[in-house]
Amino acid sequence: MLKIKALRIEVFTVDGKYGRDIVFGDGLNIIYGNNTSGKSTCVQAILHGLGMEELLGGKAQKLCSPF
Repeated sequence: MLKIKALRIEVFTVDGKYGRDIVFGDGLNIIYGNNTSGKSTCVQAILHGLGMEELLGGKAQKLCSPF
């Protein structure tokens, strides 16, 4: 069984580095928050990490990476 224990999101902008570490517990985890708080970004990051970015409409697109 696949289990995601944690997620780290880092964004590098001209204003600096922003990010968040999210730790998931055992069982069901619910992601909630106000509008523009990053809920969709969290789900998108998980899909990209699992190689399922085509579900987001990114068919055969390469991700940009500063590295």
